[in-house]
Amino acid sequence: SLIVTLNEEVQAGSTLTLQMGTGDTVDFTTLTNSNELTGTYEISSDSTATTNDLTVSSVTSSTVTDLYGNAMNTALPSGENLSDNNDIFIDTTDPTVALTSVSYNALSTKLIFVGSNMETIGLTNNVAVTGENIDTLFDWSKLSWDIVSTSGSETTTTSVPIVSSGVSSVVVKNTTTMEITLTGDFVASIKETVSDAFAAEGGRDQISVGAGFVKDVSGNTGSNDAMSSETISYTDVTPPTILSVSVVDGGGNILNGTFSAGE
Repeated sequence: SLIVTLNEEVQAGSTLTLQMGTGDTVDFTTLTNSNELTGTYEISSDSTATTNDLTVSSVTSSTVTDLYGNAMNTALPSGENLSDNNDIFIDTTDPTVALTSVSYNALSTKLIFVGSNMETIGLTNNVAVTGENIDTLFDWSKLSWDIVSTSGSETTTTSVPIVSSGVSSVVVKNTTTMEITLTGDFVASIKETVSDAFAAEGGRDQISVGAGFVKDVSGNTGSNDAMSSETISYTDVTPPTILSVSVVDGGGNILNGTFSAGE
């Protein structure tokens, strides 16, 4: 809602139309004798995004008269425009993120997405947000981990939705890289479901992303961010090493002593 405040009361039924800096127009009126006219601004899809605060550019029409019949002066007051009294930005531009590949680091439990225009996910007032947690700017119903397991000649795919509670943070690192850190509890729950297949040898697992997964702070959603059954690569390529060799009993306790044949 917008309010135009006048220096005196005007007649009921007075109307006013203002041209906004976005190209949209807003109609104002008052139903009673009042020094305020009210209007509602609904941002149109073809509004021109503003890189500065939202402003009123001109008065396009007016029937405003005071109680004595004097027509309102339509000059805009200096220092009292919308941009002087509010910090409001208009953004009707969708994020242009395109995802091309994904990897997983088991040690840090991070999914690392590579693509382009990552900075448009967390766009704030036309300024890119990088290095901050923006996990609320995603539709998590559109992201799943497809775990592929094999038994003999049979292949089974288990699709596990990545829910918001299973994500501890999402950080845009730069224009081409975004990191989603999964919680340890969520990873553990996946392993319990398909313990022998999660992040399995051979890179069989896949990530699926539905269009509209990402959005910016204004709520505009992406349309180029879909990624269907993209095979995950694994960034942990360090081979396992032997740490120690020990003799233990049935309870796992380390044994010491002398043993004879057959023991």
